[in-house]
Amino acid sequence: LDLIGAYAVDQKTSLEASLTKARPYGPGLIVRLPQTLESYAAVALNWNLLHGKLTFFGTGLTEFDFGLVFGIGANSTRIQGKGLSQKARRVDANGNVGASGLFYISNNWALRLDYRQFFFPKEGGGVSFPIATMVGVSYFTDAPE
Repeated sequence: LDLIGAYAVDQKTSLEASLTKARPYGPGLIVRLPQTLESYAAVALNWNLLHGKLTFFGTGLTEFDFGLVFGIGANSTRIQGKGLSQKARRVDANGNVGASGLFYISNNWALRLDYRQFFFPKEGGGVSFPIATMVGVSYFTDAPE
C-alpha cells in the first residue's frame, strides 16, 4: 500500500518564457495555460510482479522488486479561464496507474523509482493525463518479535 503526495511550486515553464520572449516589442503575446496541476495525494496498491537478486563481480548480493501500481486520490489544479482575472482553484478526484521499482540497499533501506500516469477531469471537458516520475528512498521496519 502506497501513500503519495506532492506540491508543485508555481513557476513559469521554459516554453512559456520562450513564447513570451519571442515578441519583445509590439503587441504582447499572452500565454494562458487553462489548467495547471498544483498538488495531489493518492492511495495506491502496489502489486509486485517480480522479485530478483543481483550480484556485481561477487562483491555482494542485492535484491530488487518490480511491480504495477493502481490507485485513487485527489488533486488540486489552478484554472485560468478567459473570463477570470485571477486563477481559481479546483479540486477533483483522480485515478492513477504506473510502475514501481525497489532496489534494496540494506535490510531496511531501498532506493525507489516510480512512474505514475494520473487521470482527472480536464477544464472544458475531456480527461487530463499528466505523468509523474519519482525517485526516493523507502524504509522498512524490523519484523515484530
